[in-house]
Amino acid sequence: MRNEYYEIYEMLYTDYIYENEYRRRRFFPYDESYILRIIRNSIDLANKENSLRPDAKYFLIVNFHHLIVKPIFEGRPIRGFKTRKEYNKLEEYIKADISTIVSETENNSNQHEISGHQIMQTIDKIWKNLQTTKFEIWG
Repeated sequence: MRNEYYEIYEMLYTDYIYENEYRRRRFFPYDESYILRIIRNSIDLANKENSLRPDAKYFLIVNFHHLIVKPIFEGRPIRGFKTRKEYNKLEEYIKADISTIVSETENNSNQHEISGHQIMQTIDKIWKNLQTTKFEIWG
């Protein structure tokens, strides 16, 4: 990856939550802003080896947000959850899946840095084992 793109992806990842919060300008207990922070924290915690390149981190945050969280929130009454239990399940699944994806990628990689492409390949391999697929958003 060229250095300028490394820096660009790092900036995009760093600013992602704040840009979304600025656009929304609201916070509820069961809100996308909160779950975005869960995604971000999960990525940072899973990256213990500091092996994820910025494009890999950005790939994870954008895809978990736009392909899992947004459709779930759009499909819920009043763009939220009926109970804290439902919301906790989403949190639990996101944390588990991000941890699994990052650790599986690290275990199967012979490179020091992990790219977004490698993350995508891992997701393809372990798709059926991911917890968030239980929401049956896509096949």
